[in-house]
Amino acid sequence: MSYADRQEKGTLLSRKLAEAVAIITPEGIGRWDRCWEVVDAPGGEFMTALSSWERDPSDVTMQRVSDAYDAVMEAWHVAVAEYTTEGAA
Repeated sequence: MSYADRQEKGTLLSRKLAEAVAIITPEGIGRWDRCWEVVDAPGGEFMTALSSWERDPSDVTMQRVSDAYDAVMEAWHVAVAEYTTEGAA
């Protein structure tokens, strides 16, 4: 698989992640500042892992992408729970 193919696959995975997040997030959560405190770091780690995999498509880097994907989803679940608990929804 070429670098361009991996970039395309990375773009598709990013879209899949965005779609999965959209399914679980209530309207308005993006305007809640605490949300970004919870999800920014895992989101950045996902993008770093994905970029690393695009350059080095090893099993190790793919596992990092998978782990980072899961961490992003977990962070969004935490943000949604906090948002809902605080009555911001």
